[in-house]
Amino acid sequence: MKLTHNPQQARSIATQKKLLDALSKLLRHSYFENITTKQIADEAGLTPGTVYRRFKDKDAMLPVLYQQYDDQIQEWSEQLWDGASLSKLTTLESRMEYAIRKLVDFYEEHKGILRTLHLYSRLRGELTVPGVSERRESQFRRLLDPVFELADPSVPAIRFRMLILVLLSSIHEQVLYKESKPACILALEKETFIQEIVLNLTGYLSPDLRLIN
Repeated sequence: MKLTHNPQQARSIATQKKLLDALSKLLRHSYFENITTKQIADEAGLTPGTVYRRFKDKDAMLPVLYQQYDDQIQEWSEQLWDGASLSKLTTLESRMEYAIRKLVDFYEEHKGILRTLHLYSRLRGELTVPGVSERRESQFRRLLDPVFELADPSVPAIRFRMLILVLLSSIHEQVLYKESKPACILALEKETFIQEIVLNLTGYLSPDLRLIN
């Protein structure tokens, strides 16, 4: 999936940003498949023809929206931890709660975009954005390395990878698909969810945890 046209001039770049901002705003209240090109154009204060001169269809906007989101999460991950936070949060549990709370807040803020990108990737294949896999791994490290560094060194490395999988899967259900099963049946409030996932994941990093054969 490629852009119909790669903007170079300042005016064209500004127009593209208007369209992406319009789509982002519409995604706060509507699913992507229900949004029309005309709605995007109207929200941006432009004509449908302007959209088609830059994108062959609304699907072609998603890789660019993905890149914009990736820039946002990169900036967010770089600013997440600072010296004050690290010096104040000195236990595994307190750092776990801080990281998870921040991640949940980020997902809630960008829920419409994240749900759209997640569903598109599941149903139609990954969106192609150069270098995104490497950046995402780096972002996860920035998020959780300050937590993991307080874990007991005897904890197997596989648990750290499993923890990330469980954490992201849980947040996807709790935030992106809260109105769907199983999240709607469980109906956990945000604070309850955070406290329980912190409790579970902190316990998972205990060196005394043993698998039942």
